[in-house]
Amino acid sequence: MNILFGNAIYPTPSPNTTPLNIQQDTIMPKIQKSHKSHYGVDESHRSHLVEAEASTYPLMTIKFKLTEKINYIKLNLMQRTKPYMIDWAITMNCNLNCQHCRGMTPDELSTEETLKVAQEIVELNPEWVIIEGGEPLMRDGIWEILKVLQELDINLITNGTLINSENIKQLKDLGIKVMISFDSPYPEVYERLRAGASFNEVLRNGEKLANQGILHSINFALSKYNYKDIPKMFSLTKSIGAEMINILGLKPCEKYQEQLLSKEEYKAAIISACESSKNGISFYFDEPFFHACLDEWNIKLPQLSTGTTVQKESKILTPATTSCIFGEYIFIEPNGEIKPCTFAPYVLGNAKEGVIKVWESMKKSEFLSKIKKPETRTGACKICKHLDKCRGCRSRTYALTNDWFASDPACPLSKNG
Repeated sequence: MNILFGNAIYPTPSPNTTPLNIQQDTIMPKIQKSHKSHYGVDESHRSHLVEAEASTYPLMTIKFKLTEKINYIKLNLMQRTKPYMIDWAITMNCNLNCQHCRGMTPDELSTEETLKVAQEIVELNPEWVIIEGGEPLMRDGIWEILKVLQELDINLITNGTLINSENIKQLKDLGIKVMISFDSPYPEVYERLRAGASFNEVLRNGEKLANQGILHSINFALSKYNYKDIPKMFSLTKSIGAEMINILGLKPCEKYQEQLLSKEEYKAAIISACESSKNGISFYFDEPFFHACLDEWNIKLPQLSTGTTVQKESKILTPATTSCIFGEYIFIEPNGEIKPCTFAPYVLGNAKEGVIKVWESMKKSEFLSKIKKPETRTGACKICKHLDKCRGCRSRTYALTNDWFASDPACPLSKNG
């Protein structure tokens, strides 16, 4: 059974039941169980949802007030004892030179240190782990590391150039899903954005992964160079054999302001993604203002045959909230530096000290506590009616304003930034 909650689809433990459609303006009602698993208490349940047996309630549509849903989410986030996910850039090495690369640390952990980090991650037991780089398939000892992590939900992000029959088998045997980064449906644009890559080679490699059932999705980094190509990217995703595309709003990188979409371009991109999804490809739009924009512009996402929307759960984002997740997960740099966001110039500690130790300190951080509170925002964000469900991208805001609490300058709903 799947339950639609907020912006994600969640599996429940009952395999032979019919999906309930929990509407986007609703929250689970009184038919609750002691949903403690997300906080490390009872792993047989998921803490961000409440189970409802379809055999008992076959056609039930459960409605609750939006404010109660928001309060429920807030309570969950405050009670968190483990991160939603850990995003680990496992190596600084890469065989490409991408225009939107955020940059890498000058060194990386040894294989011995990396194996210790992997063991700690297993102990911390996040909902899932992203392995990326650089190019993770260039990491010395990668297969040893992945074997340590294999009991977790692992997703590996690759540029796709090094995929071959041997490592496809290894990935499949370990139960690892793969995301391929593909930033244009046009060879000349793709190869300009990802210098050193071959469009046709990566296309073939993506199809091989799909044929083996381990291609999770296509990652599409959105910029001025490709936002008009969204419809063709949905078609390309379908032709490769992937069921989903993650549209990743560009985050701080070299020449960031030259590549970042304007508010008008973001609006065009959001509308284009919603229209393009009518071809049956699910998508996730990685921007905290996405759902606020849908509400403001009265855009309804197309429905799949299951009765669920195309805005599916992605392993890129936390599933229990639509807002910025700064500090709700751990990002680990190749050299072990731990940050509250992949793109934040803010170091909380180093994995050499212990990942769990740094996570415990994160939960007590006054800075992170303050930044998670919507009322600390200034400017247009402070007075926005969608603040609770958005909060603005903190890392982008800091990169553009040098202020962690300012209004998100890229938000299409903001008139003055």
